[in-house]
Amino acid sequence: MTEAKRRLGFRVVLQHGRLCVLAHQDAASAPTDDGLGVMIGAAFPPWRPGTSGRGSLKVFHNSGCAEAGPWGGFVEFRVDEEARTVDITRDPSGMAPCFTARRHDSTWVFSDLEIAIEAGLDMPAIDWTGVAHYLAFPHLPARRTCLAGVDRLLPGARLRLTLGQPPSLESAWSPWSHAGKARRISDYANAVRELRNVTLECVGAWAAQSQPVLLQLSGGLDSSIIAACLSQKRAAYSCVTFATKDASGDERRHARLVAKHLGVPLRELHLDASDSPPVPQGLPRTPIPSGAPWRAVIDAALSGVINDTGANRLFSGGGGDNVFCYLTTAAPAADALRAYGPGFRFFAAARDVARLHRASVWRASRYAVRKAYWARPKLWPCNDAFLTRDAASIAPPAHPWFDPPHEALPGKLEQTASIASAVAISDGGDRRMPAALCYPLLSLPVIETCLTIPTWMWVKGGRNRAVARDAFEDLLPPETLSRRTKGDLIGLIAAIYRANKSEIEMLLLEGRLAREGIVDRDAVANRMREAGLSRDANFAQLVTLAAVEGWIQSIL
Repeated sequence: MTEAKRRLGFRVVLQHGRLCVLAHQDAASAPTDDGLGVMIGAAFPPWRPGTSGRGSLKVFHNSGCAEAGPWGGFVEFRVDEEARTVDITRDPSGMAPCFTARRHDSTWVFSDLEIAIEAGLDMPAIDWTGVAHYLAFPHLPARRTCLAGVDRLLPGARLRLTLGQPPSLESAWSPWSHAGKARRISDYANAVRELRNVTLECVGAWAAQSQPVLLQLSGGLDSSIIAACLSQKRAAYSCVTFATKDASGDERRHARLVAKHLGVPLRELHLDASDSPPVPQGLPRTPIPSGAPWRAVIDAALSGVINDTGANRLFSGGGGDNVFCYLTTAAPAADALRAYGPGFRFFAAARDVARLHRASVWRASRYAVRKAYWARPKLWPCNDAFLTRDAASIAPPAHPWFDPPHEALPGKLEQTASIASAVAISDGGDRRMPAALCYPLLSLPVIETCLTIPTWMWVKGGRNRAVARDAFEDLLPPETLSRRTKGDLIGLIAAIYRANKSEIEMLLLEGRLAREGIVDRDAVANRMREAGLSRDANFAQLVTLAAVEGWIQSIL
């Protein structure tokens, strides 16, 4: 371990008995005041309305992830000498990855599999059931990874190691402490004010330790809100936006509108995936498949801009839809019905849902009644495209956030499921760019505030994410605030598919996914015989499966 520490450029940040915590020389870390704990990653003091969110990490001598605890992107290690335990807690934002492996009488806790292997961890074998879980439920973060004996410490979870006993898991944070009736904001104007304040302060806190910042600006609501916050906080930042050959991937007009309104520089990147291989080369091994080829194209382009601007952190609006309660069902009206009964509030919510989805109030009300009292929420639909019957029939893995109280509202269940998917965003592998990637809208104070806002407020006036739109109404162009469309990368993925169709077919028909009974060879072969790109965009799943096959080859 001493040789590995020297070779890898690591330092000891906590040593206590058999516990040894190492962090890279460049990683932020700070001990607790009593010397019995350490946080690795970015952490900020407990947030209160009206505070700046800035301060020394050393104030967190007894915090963990409890109520009014720190927030940021970190993993905390803490020793309890009296109980002879070590607690490892991952903050609920998920911005700091954390995996565990049990080997003989030792427990390994790491953020990077390659480094753990170089430090002495045996290379794990592939867990084929874990791979099937991952493909069938790609948006459901599970404790089980795709490598045997390697687990993910889920966001908001705590692993307790007790001398002479097996490790145990517990929840250090639960969304249901914030999503229930007791914490519900009842006044719309108050919801708007609270969301504005918390978002401004969290973005400002991240910016204060990150300047200069490079922001991925699509001109959509979420990234535009971050831009508005950075300008309000007078942060040093610039923006970058993408354009693909496909019209749906060209958001330059929207990004230019916001950049001009805020008076910030904007770089425009033209993405071309025609020469991109289906399996990017040189990527690190990870516990969960990584290496989507379209992401490699984006990262290569972004890396050049990061180097040009000298940015210390790359900001993204990822997770905004999730925390800002972008629901596509009648759940907001169902929640109002459950909360208030069949009165004015319910009919107002049903009217808003109907306007949002361009449906009749009668239809919206009917779906809301059904969802409120009879329909079982299907939070994690199976993605069965090109999977065998056995792989597609696998049950979704359990998640600690989905043992809600009996009075939990269906819309809050859907919002919580969406947030759970978002906070696992860092677990699919290091993006390997010159600057760390940050998702300010996944900051814990923002998540908690959004959970206290009832779902029917988010669709007020027939607008999705209405509270967020109104919170920043005075800071963004009207066209940005009223925008309903979203860009996508389907054109980029289509270019990769066209350029590599033969290789993708070979990978999937002759690869391990087919041999292990996960991929349906006949379904793949039938789709590959089609001449064009179908409207269902299933070709994108074939590109994803080929990337997973490439991940398998990197492990074997």
